[in-house]
Amino acid sequence: DMTLATQAKMLRLLQDGCFERVGGNKTIQTDVRVIAATNQNLEKLIFEGCFREDLYYRLKVFSIELPPLRSRQDDIPILVDHFMNLFNRELHKKVRAISPEALQMLKTYHWPGNVRELQGALKHAMVNSQADVLVPEHFPAACRVRTAAKSISQTEAPNLAQLIRDWIQAGEKDIYRKVQNRVDQIVLQEVLNCVEGNQVEAARLLGISRTTLRSKLASLNLVLEKHVCSNSGHADQ
Repeated sequence: DMTLATQAKMLRLLQDGCFERVGGNKTIQTDVRVIAATNQNLEKLIFEGCFREDLYYRLKVFSIELPPLRSRQDDIPILVDHFMNLFNRELHKKVRAISPEALQMLKTYHWPGNVRELQGALKHAMVNSQADVLVPEHFPAACRVRTAAKSISQTEAPNLAQLIRDWIQAGEKDIYRKVQNRVDQIVLQEVLNCVEGNQVEAARLLGISRTTLRSKLASLNLVLEKHVCSNSGHADQ
């Protein structure tokens, strides 16, 4: 996120260990270790000319890739306990636990905002709660709506090979169309969930027109969920 001019100064600091204070004219020598973090795609920014390639390789000595929170479900109970203790002190609350249903809801939510979003959701729930146990109703609507939606996730996706065999044994006809509809249902639901119901973005990712997407949604009886921000900044369905 630094400007190219600032990147040049950072490169000099890393290479020579020298810098000047703002407004000063004396070169200062230093010896530091630098930890750099980003949520940007630096290779893409280099290609676009927004990030210096020499600085990239100067920083990339030892890299740690942190998966998104949705890929680290086992971390969620630990983070929940941490944030509950933090907000109990900050908000002068005495919340002692989270219900199993609420914890399961948090584990199945996709967390596009990662840990910061989880932190905000916990604070929302604790402000919203007058009890000592957090339940799903205390959390933001986005968490509850996404969990309650009867979407077909990858883990819920049917075993198509077994399904085809079952149809054959049952004497079903038109199996190809049925399989195609089932695959379409899974793909469309997952893409729409990932873009939070944005049809334009979903059509772009799928490589089809928006008209085709709407037609498929109608033919498969899929319910479209979309979250928008109101003027107050709150997410509404």
